[in-house]
Amino acid sequence: MFLWLDKPYYFIQVGKFIQLLSTFFGGFAIAFVQGWLLTLVMLSSIPLIVIAGAAMSIMISRKASLGQTAYAKAAIVVEQTLGSIRTVCLRTKNVVAFSSLSSFKTQMK
Repeated sequence: MFLWLDKPYYFIQVGKFIQLLSTFFGGFAIAFVQGWLLTLVMLSSIPLIVIAGAAMSIMISRKASLGQTAYAKAAIVVEQTLGSIRTVCLRTKNVVAFSSLSSFKTQMK
């Protein structure tokens, strides 16, 4: 039924979300009682802060995606290079270089 019920990490996240949400609204209630004018100024600036945070989140996720794509392309080049080195070592019968290359490849996995 609920696949996330067996993972305690989600319960921690839900609890943290409820705590932060109640702190936010409780802080606004106290601030409104103490100084209603400053609270109104804060209410007008919060949407701008939320929009800026959303824009930053989108930009960071796009940059992370581009970075992962670059790493994937680099991994392909490395695999091709190691394959070429292995072929050269086998054709020249260089046993010492081939054994060190094999141990390097097992360390990389």
